[in-house]
Amino acid sequence: MFGFSAILTRQNTEILNSDEFIDFMIEKGCILGWYFMYVPIGREPNLDLMQTPEQRGYQFERLTYLRSNKSILLADFWNDGPVVGGCISGGRKYFRVNANGDIEPCVFAHFATHNIRTSSLEEAIKSPMFRSIRSQLPVYENLLRPCTLIDRPEVSRKAIEDYGAYFTHEGAEILYSDLHDDIDQYTKEYGKIADPLWEKYFLKSKKA
Repeated sequence: MFGFSAILTRQNTEILNSDEFIDFMIEKGCILGWYFMYVPIGREPNLDLMQTPEQRGYQFERLTYLRSNKSILLADFWNDGPVVGGCISGGRKYFRVNANGDIEPCVFAHFATHNIRTSSLEEAIKSPMFRSIRSQLPVYENLLRPCTLIDRPEVSRKAIEDYGAYFTHEGAEILYSDLHDDIDQYTKEYGKIADPLWEKYFLKSKKA
């Protein structure tokens, strides 16, 4: 019994969502697939590797098709925001302790105010920064736009600034400094695609 995990980029989104790829996985006995969108983090973040806003919209609709037509369980860390009520970070449903012991809101959010070597997990979960993040979750109007780094970047920026968070590795600050304006533009462009999808797949069904 096994599954696959795939990072979706601008170059491979259509391939990893194709009938051919999924059928190949099923043929090999795969029962679960787990998708992540590439996030521009790390020492050398690259916006050119991110899915385009159009590809994120395609990903959601393609996933809906595959789930209805393929005998495999598929999960998507971003597009399943409606299933879990939005972003799950900041101790709402999960957080991350990295290799150095830093207690981060999310595996993609490389900043912290606490470290496991000097404080308890309870102290970190109840910290002002984690409480601030949780207080803004999951009340977004559109749960197809859940991420506090990419879709609602103001949440993570405020948490870092208001509570004096430190970045947990060299280069982690780039997402919030050098890429600030690019991320804001991406957020805006994806909103133009995600909001109609939210209306089509979720709001209309509720009204009916």
